[in-house]
Amino acid sequence: MGKSKNVLLGITGGIAAYKTPDLVRLLRRKNLGVHVVMTKSAELFVTPTTLHTVSGAPVITADRDLRNNPLEHLDAGKKVDMALIAPATANFIGKLAGGIADDLLSTLVLALECPLFVAPSMNPRMFSNAAVQENLKKLADRGVQIIHPAKGETACGDVGEGRLPALDRLEAIVEIALGLSSDMTGKKVLVTAGRTEEPMDSVRFISNRSSGKMGIALAAAARDRGAEVKLVHGMVSQPLPEMTENIFVRRTEEMYEAVMRRFYDCDIIIMAAAVSDY
Repeated sequence: MGKSKNVLLGITGGIAAYKTPDLVRLLRRKNLGVHVVMTKSAELFVTPTTLHTVSGAPVITADRDLRNNPLEHLDAGKKVDMALIAPATANFIGKLAGGIADDLLSTLVLALECPLFVAPSMNPRMFSNAAVQENLKKLADRGVQIIHPAKGETACGDVGEGRLPALDRLEAIVEIALGLSSDMTGKKVLVTAGRTEEPMDSVRFISNRSSGKMGIALAAAARDRGAEVKLVHGMVSQPLPEMTENIFVRRTEEMYEAVMRRFYDCDIIIMAAAVSDY
């Protein structure tokens, strides 16, 4: 049996922090080592003692006495195969985007060399704020994987995007990132999805009502089994999958060209797009 993988779980001060002990349990059941680092505000929602108990490992907190090992927070980042910040508040996302290191967690994250995943969780109006979206784009451009929040009613009663994703979804993302879902590892899969649009003039176009749901689901399923997935998509009404290369096109000819550029470099191709007839 291979060496157990290790995950760093960073917890910031959002109401969804109360769910993290259950997330730790799910990851531990996969034989993963879970190392928790908390901000001071996270302790308002969940205690270090609880997380220590479920993880079986010491928890690094803002008030941790580092006199015996002043570099413990940096050493922790060297021992993990991936890091997940969940929940990630707007404040922490802003600090991360700005390179600010004013507590143990933000300092540790800046020193990481492993893949970093961030799961935003906040009020829907906060999540849609231009500053938050700009910060998330900055992080994505730097290679940070942003886990899109779920839609629904949040703790404050507002409805929209901002809920922490379901714990089984976070568990699946960790498994994919660590290569634990691997019966298609090494395979390259190309999927087309969504509808194309053919312009009649500068205003009107011919198209159809395809949502892209089928192609997106197929791309996500291949990704979940360890494949490297490229998704060539037209207009869709479904969220695009994470951890896949998503290539947007509008016209049928553009989709054809995008597919042919990648055709000979893939092992499997699934053409689920609703290409417009014209």
